[in-house]
Amino acid sequence: MVILSIGGALLAGEKLGYYDDRFSLAWMATLSIATLVAVILRTARHLQQIDRSRGNAEAELAALNAALELRVVERTSELETVNRTLMGEISQRQKVEDEVRRLSLTDELTGLHNRRSFFLLADQLMRSARRNDQFCLLFFIDLDGLKKLNDVHGHEAGDLAIIAAAQVLTAAFRQSDVVARIGGDEFVVLAVDAGEPSDALSARVQALVDEFNGSERCRYPIGLSTGAAGCSPKELKPLGELLACADASMYVNKQSRRQQNAKWVQACV
Repeated sequence: MVILSIGGALLAGEKLGYYDDRFSLAWMATLSIATLVAVILRTARHLQQIDRSRGNAEAELAALNAALELRVVERTSELETVNRTLMGEISQRQKVEDEVRRLSLTDELTGLHNRRSFFLLADQLMRSARRNDQFCLLFFIDLDGLKKLNDVHGHEAGDLAIIAAAQVLTAAFRQSDVVARIGGDEFVVLAVDAGEPSDALSARVQALVDEFNGSERCRYPIGLSTGAAGCSPKELKPLGELLACADASMYVNKQSRRQQNAKWVQACV
């Protein structure tokens, strides 16, 4: 509009004879350039303001991103700390649970299987033996004279005798055999596919008892009465019945040992 107004004024002056057309064109060109420069400068200032605003916005965005990243790092670190603490607590609880489970299945004095553990494992092994056509041998072992030992020398002596008996039985049988203490002076062993007759295994137990009694480790001599019962895969004897048979066999062995000891004492007198 400005250029058009100025152009109209120049044209009117030219018609009135104040100046010629060259002067009018020169002014027109000069004013057009000046107006164009003004427009360019104004546009440049506007663009500069836009750039400045954009720069400020980018700086604010960068600051927000940096703050967010820092918060994420801090939060991640907090979560990692919480996770480590939680994993530590879970690990500790697992250890406690494992220890409780171990204690619930282990005889505290000897480290052998306890009664509960024996019946759980023995039932599983006997089922497996039947499936695999394997012969089972169950031994019932009684520690002789434990009550008298406790009465005369105290329960510490009795504990030492029980520990010695456990060590003898562990040495006499294989790692795959289940050796357990099911009562104060009562032990049982389940041997699957032993590869040896019960007499040979009982003799090995007695040999190890004699070896212990003659060693420097022996503070109180021990005696073990042993009974055994066998079960073929086709007999399918229940564990309780097999245990009763081995117990009866052990009692016969104990009575025989007592009679032999009595005869030996009479012969010495």
